[in-house]
Amino acid sequence: MARKSQDDYDGVIYEPSDYIDPKRNRSSGGRQSSSRSNASARRAAPKSQFTLFYILTLIAAVTLCIVIFLVVFNSASNRNNSGLPMPPVTGGIAPPSNAQDNDFPVAIEETTMLLGFIQDITTSDHQVRVLDIENGVVLTLTADATTALTSRYGRVMLFSEFRAGDMVDVSFTRRTNVLRSMSISSDSWEHRNVQDIRVDVVNQTLTHSNNTYRFGRGFMVRYNNEPYSIANVKPIDVVTIRGHLDTVWAVDVIRSHGTLMLVGRDEIMDGRLEIDTDMFVMLDQFEPEGRDLVEGERRLVITGSNIEPFVKLVQINPGEATTVDLADAQLRSGILRLTVNEPFYTLYIGGELTSTSEPIVLPYGTHRVRIERDGFEPWEEEIEVRSPTADLNVALQPIHRTARLLISTEPTGARIFVNEAFVGTAPATALVDQGLNTVRTEMEGYLSISIPVEVATNEHRMIIELQRTGANSDFIP
Repeated sequence: MARKSQDDYDGVIYEPSDYIDPKRNRSSGGRQSSSRSNASARRAAPKSQFTLFYILTLIAAVTLCIVIFLVVFNSASNRNNSGLPMPPVTGGIAPPSNAQDNDFPVAIEETTMLLGFIQDITTSDHQVRVLDIENGVVLTLTADATTALTSRYGRVMLFSEFRAGDMVDVSFTRRTNVLRSMSISSDSWEHRNVQDIRVDVVNQTLTHSNNTYRFGRGFMVRYNNEPYSIANVKPIDVVTIRGHLDTVWAVDVIRSHGTLMLVGRDEIMDGRLEIDTDMFVMLDQFEPEGRDLVEGERRLVITGSNIEPFVKLVQINPGEATTVDLADAQLRSGILRLTVNEPFYTLYIGGELTSTSEPIVLPYGTHRVRIERDGFEPWEEEIEVRSPTADLNVALQPIHRTARLLISTEPTGARIFVNEAFVGTAPATALVDQGLNTVRTEMEGYLSISIPVEVATNEHRMIIELQRTGANSDFIP
């Protein structure tokens, strides 16, 4: 047989065959069989790895789809759970399923954005009245389940969390006035729970922390969600103020004020009032018309040098006056130890007759004491009792009655001395105490005479006859 050349096999396709020649197999031995097994294993390994990768990829894709579905479903559920109604179908009739996209007209809604001030909000019908602060126009807008509601930090909010007085960024459909989004404006400012604001009603301004803001159009003040007069707001009130730039738009009064009145404060010596451990005032500096305090329960502590510490809880109601009578305070008292130089006297304290047969107990403070006795000048003074015991020593003085003593001499012209005091030239008059007095005369060429005189009446006359030197003197009483 002629041998075929290499060209005779051109175009022949070789395919693997499962037939194994037994003879060839036996002659080749186990070595050839082992080689084929290893080759088959190498071809099978890549196929198994690809199958595993395919399965894992498929599982990951299904898981991702499930997660996306749950997120979208949960977002829709939360939006619907906010209590907002689902939007109505607007813009025409739905297209048939076989219609082409360009066969169905699409309505383009015009959306308006503005910075506004919420004047009123009702959750029952999901409506909000917003003042456009740029144009001064008030719009009534309605929210639905598609409305995006967020805080200034992007947190999702409920419609019921918005309140009158909030500054908001709003976008809405102009044709239907349906809110597309509403968020607390990041351009606005808010000062929460502050005090010491100063209101100038005449100039329509409000000052806080050295910053002065003008009232905006539609400026609103509320207390307990009710309209409130800005004239009633005092610096002591706790308020929240909101505004934009140099304009204040809303004041929320968180805690208003009432008035504390004190009765009987003048009876307390060195009185001091403490209010809630953070406010102190001397009672003599407490305003007669009362002092404004923030509403709520207040703890009062009244002290004084003449009372025991007095603690009282009072309720301050907004717009009302609360009166505290300090007569409820317990006065301190001391014992008056009285010593008088004369017995059988009569004692009066504060104008009232007081017994001296038992200890004299007086409350701390000022008291007027009067002591009387026949034949003696009455004694009267104010005393202070500021300790458990007070000593008082009184010396009564006899009553001094005066009289006119008329002295004449013969001859006249003598110098007259009464009780060794020169009173003039005779005839002379002297004012003396009733009782024993001494009269002495001096005159040149005459004897000097000293005479004791008992004066018992309001007026006493006496004539003294002078004697020349060497002669005896005589006088006429």
